[in-house]
Amino acid sequence: NDPPGVCAEFCPTNLLTWDLNVAEINTRAAALSAQFRAAHDAVAAIPLEDVSYENTLLPLAHVEAMFVVQKNQLDFPQHVFTSQDIRSASTKADKMLSELKIEMSMQNDVYQRLIALQEKCQPNELKPEAQRLLERLLKLGRRNGLHLPADIQDVSHIFIFPLRYCVFFFSSPLCCLYCYLATSSTVNHEINIFFFMKHLKSSLWTLLNVNWLTLLSSTFNVFFFCKFLPLFYYLFSYHSEGKYGHAACFDLQPGCLLPDGRRQVAVSAMLTNFTRPTASAPAQLQHDEVETYFHEFGHVMHQICAQADFAKFSGINVERDFIEAPSQMLENWVWERAPLIRMSQHYRDGHSIPNELLDKLLASRLANIGIQSLCPLCLAKDLGVVMDVGDKQAAQCQAAIGKAKRVLGCIRRGSFLNQKRWC
Repeated sequence: NDPPGVCAEFCPTNLLTWDLNVAEINTRAAALSAQFRAAHDAVAAIPLEDVSYENTLLPLAHVEAMFVVQKNQLDFPQHVFTSQDIRSASTKADKMLSELKIEMSMQNDVYQRLIALQEKCQPNELKPEAQRLLERLLKLGRRNGLHLPADIQDVSHIFIFPLRYCVFFFSSPLCCLYCYLATSSTVNHEINIFFFMKHLKSSLWTLLNVNWLTLLSSTFNVFFFCKFLPLFYYLFSYHSEGKYGHAACFDLQPGCLLPDGRRQVAVSAMLTNFTRPTASAPAQLQHDEVETYFHEFGHVMHQICAQADFAKFSGINVERDFIEAPSQMLENWVWERAPLIRMSQHYRDGHSIPNELLDKLLASRLANIGIQSLCPLCLAKDLGVVMDVGDKQAAQCQAAIGKAKRVLGCIRRGSFLNQKRWC
């Protein structure tokens, strides 16, 4: 968002340290909690008629950037440290700070100041990213119910069921029905989706042609420029006691503007559990492990190349449907012949992968592609189903979704809504 030809001064400092003991983790968590709360209370105390970008939105953005780095420094050790005491202290700090973040997001006084700021700002008064930040915070406030009457806000949270990613299986058919009805009612009209995708394709295609031609005409020496652009990411390749059990990228320090106007360097960590080396051979990655590395490294690049002004939009903090895009693009490299030949060789004699074996590996990408495609097709059926009503809708739901779910193995037998046995 810097003006053309003008870039913010770069601050290459990595603020993260990993030598904290249990007492220091507890002390820093308490201090961070007090600092974060004080910043929000200060905004909440501003008279409504005096709110401005400088005393309302900007302080919230700055304290968010500080909070993210310090919180990650305290809660990341639970995923990588072998010391049980450190992991326990880190988990405790994570729980306390996460609860604090939720509490601060429910501050109605801060929400009212943001509303007042939005009403006070003239069109185009804020920079586009600042305007987006204001709209995002107001949207989060509405999602938290801060615009509702106080008596409704006080309704017990036990009535709120989290319809979040990875909630697939349910304790009873009735619970499944309620979740299905709740999620299916959120679908946009298919005509709106069609025109949106058509416009998006047209816009991106024009941009792609321009950027692609520019890229092809550019030449530069990577090794010359890399010494002027220090970037950081941590790599934890192998399994250890107490370590995070899957592969993931953790955004530890957001790339954003600091209060003094300098741009903070972004820092990430990639955690994997790859095949370890043995006494007689080096680590030999399986092909799916190489694909995992490229996928997670896509998240790393997305983070460390961040150019956002605010931590709220740094790295993978983008719209939900774009989070995986860089990673999925990088995955394609491990399914192309030329990259595979360049990145692999026999660990003893250095020979490349035989063509016959390489052909079989590339062909395996399409193995079981039908059953893999059936799941998203099943989930997309609601676009057609919800357009009908009554008995016709119920029949289509049972025929389309019920059949697909049985094929996928999600339901062993019986009808979709009266299922008694769950996988």
